[in-house]
Amino acid sequence: HRWAGRNAVYASGEWATPLGTLAVDEALARELIDAAGGLLADDAAAHSGEHAIEVQLPFIRHWFPHARIVPISVSPDSAATEIGQRVGERLKAAGRDVVVIGSTDLTHYGEPYDFMPMGVGERADQWMRANDRRMIEFALRMDAAHIVGEARTHQNACGSGALAATVAAAAEMGAARGHLLEYRTSFDVAPEPIFRMAVGYAGIVF
Repeated sequence: HRWAGRNAVYASGEWATPLGTLAVDEALARELIDAAGGLLADDAAAHSGEHAIEVQLPFIRHWFPHARIVPISVSPDSAATEIGQRVGERLKAAGRDVVVIGSTDLTHYGEPYDFMPMGVGERADQWMRANDRRMIEFALRMDAAHIVGEARTHQNACGSGALAATVAAAAEMGAARGHLLEYRTSFDVAPEPIFRMAVGYAGIVF
């Protein structure tokens, strides 16, 4: 969500959560950096202003307390898809149990985000959902190559680099299609009399 301008791996140490720490898989981190062929740096500082990964970790720590992690920050740039492909290739060849998790919000609609092309009301609500749906469809049909460009044009994913890399990695690991578990907006969860603002969210499994 807050890109450092570098595609970077947090390659050593551990991350704290309210439920305890999660250690970085340092050997796998080094393998992925090497496999990326210069597209990924070993740079912990690139993660310092970003929160998309840290909000996932309490869930991992709760359900898989002995898991190790490899945090990767992927910017919304032209390298995102290739990074995902190279990571996916290496993970498939590694022959170990690995889960790839990518995190992004979808459309940020409303005055606080300086993005409200359809004003307010039901029409704006429906427009936002259609805007989100375009991005969801790219993910479901494994079209990693167009995700970053779609987000630049329609502002419907703030972490489009991470999404593109995740889709590309999943494809390399054998996924043929994504499956939408659920789609909601913050307006669904906390509705107001008139639609004025919302952020979109989707859960997709590959």
